[in-house]
Amino acid sequence: MLQYSCNRTVCDYSGYTSSNISTVLVTQNACAVTPSSGGGDSDSGASRSILNGWVWNKLLVLIHFLLFFVYLL
Repeated sequence: MLQYSCNRTVCDYSGYTSSNISTVLVTQNACAVTPSSGGGDSDSGASRSILNGWVWNKLLVLIHFLLFFVYLL
């Protein structure tokens, strides 16, 4: 039977000296975040961060348009 694990181990940089480069093994969780089943906000956070970036992008574009129109006046 195959078991799938969300953990992966990678070699991560940890520093250097004049004679060598130091690394350390780090275990990372590579699984997608599942929404919690408890009460409250069950969102994983991914859609919020995408929406937040979209809002900031549109706000920046709006500010540039406003500055351009003020420049034309």
